[in-house]
Amino acid sequence: MIHLTPDCDLDGATLTGDLTGQDGSSGRLMECELVDATLDDVVLDHARLLDVRVQGGRAASLSMSSATWQDCRWQDVRWGAVQAGGVTATRLEVRGGRIDYLLARQARVTDLNLVDCRIDELDLAGAQIRGLRTSGVRIGRLVLRGAQLKDADLTGLTWDLLEGVDGLPGATLTGAQVFDLAPALAAHLGMTVI
Repeated sequence: MIHLTPDCDLDGATLTGDLTGQDGSSGRLMECELVDATLDDVVLDHARLLDVRVQGGRAASLSMSSATWQDCRWQDVRWGAVQAGGVTATRLEVRGGRIDYLLARQARVTDLNLVDCRIDELDLAGAQIRGLRTSGVRIGRLVLRGAQLKDADLTGLTWDLLEGVDGLPGATLTGAQVFDLAPALAAHLGMTVI
């Protein structure tokens, strides 16, 4: 069975089964698959993941701070708390599945595609995001405080609470979304609405 170890260098590997507690920090995974893997307390901090597909599996907690994900796909994952501060993601697709809490503050993201997934809390404070597409996405609490968006299509997204309307320039929204945000936008602009 293949294991994650610090500074590991895996090429074309398939990881499956129980990987609980494994530490792949600063490792390199290229053209690998994680299939129905249990990733509880797995550490991928500063790892480089290139052309990696994550299919199914679960994790109560997962750390990938300052990791790099390039040309990757997360499909039908069931993750709890994900620490991804400072992550760099290029051409990442998240399709299906559910994530309870995804902390991606200060992330640098280019070409992110979110499809038919649910994220209970997504914290993108201070993130730089260029090229975002959403379709059938539900987010409970979305934090955009201090984010910088460019070419971000949020029309396929619904949320319960959005914090940080200052992070919305560069986003495309529907009329209904803007209507829902009207009180927050007015407050941000210092307007009094009676």
